[in-house]
Amino acid sequence: MTVQEKHLIANAYLSVTFIESKTGIKLSSANRKIYDNGYNTEEDNANTLLKFAFDDCKSRLGTSNTPEGHEQYQRRMNKLLYLSESYIYSLCNSSRFNEAISSISSLIEYIREIDKDNLYKYYYHIAYAWRMKSNHDEAKKYLALSKDLCPPEDKETQRSIYTEELYILEREDPMKAIGLARTRKNEFKSDTAAYILSDVMLSLNKEKGERIAVLEKQEKKARRLGYHTAANNILFTLNSEKNNSDQLNSLNTVIKTDTSPYNICRATIYKNEALIKNGDIDKITENDFQRLINIYNYLFRQKFDSLFNKCHHILWTIAEYKKNNDLIIFIFYKGTIVWKLNADTENETKYNKLISKVETLSNAMLLGNVYDHEE
Repeated sequence: MTVQEKHLIANAYLSVTFIESKTGIKLSSANRKIYDNGYNTEEDNANTLLKFAFDDCKSRLGTSNTPEGHEQYQRRMNKLLYLSESYIYSLCNSSRFNEAISSISSLIEYIREIDKDNLYKYYYHIAYAWRMKSNHDEAKKYLALSKDLCPPEDKETQRSIYTEELYILEREDPMKAIGLARTRKNEFKSDTAAYILSDVMLSLNKEKGERIAVLEKQEKKARRLGYHTAANNILFTLNSEKNNSDQLNSLNTVIKTDTSPYNICRATIYKNEALIKNGDIDKITENDFQRLINIYNYLFRQKFDSLFNKCHHILWTIAEYKKNNDLIIFIFYKGTIVWKLNADTENETKYNKLISKVETLSNAMLLGNVYDHEE
């Protein structure tokens, strides 16, 4: 296939891959199916189409001999840049962090050449994705690049960079998080998520009772202002101080109100973990069970190892209770892949012992079975 043919196909398929609406773009069902079934490892077809379309448009801009032709292709380039930025936002917004990192890394050279004034936005998004993956070194590297390039008038990105810095410092050095919050809190309006998060960080060195009171107040404030993900992040912290019954109520709130798929996954896992601890495994419905399998596959592909292990334990417990050997074998093989890659001998040894007790192994389904997809 010639380069020209690839460009022709890319331009033709962009309009059916990116579906535009008044609120932005969404990926077509075919493209989402690639994600949901895990066929891609790094690049998906939307990213590849964008790169070919950029190459084609750059070439045509360079060879256009008329003002009309140049204007036409410049409009086309602006449209591609809009699709590219919206695409990256949609990946992060749907918690597809591996895909976001891969796509930004692939597209960044194009953006650096074509749209360098907006390069800081891509640096911010990849920093956010790396932070969600708990790779703070990469996150800090890209946050610094974004911070250096971000214009002062882009208040929204400035606030986002600040909140990312706080989240990283909270994990690495809580006293520095407190110091940063104290220094910068009053730069932000009191009704912003950045201001609320500043107060959350300032509570880190308070006595337990006083801190809980602050967190409860900030959770209510965040929810009243519509910052549901911020409010639910506070709920996750508060839940560590609650009994299982109160935890379930909070987790149901997260599941019902959050727009972050990652937070919904966390809440679903913690909810089912609490039900098992309470001896209420029969309250886990078939829909809950299927949702856990989808979450398990998502965590496997996104490489969230700690949550993956937690979800693995829950599914194993349910499968043992239901005597579902097919599922046991399926998650055993998937878990083994993760543990070997991470040199996690503790979990590998633990589940090797457990699998030896499972009966009728000869009838077990192989990897790639009915459980290996999201609905």
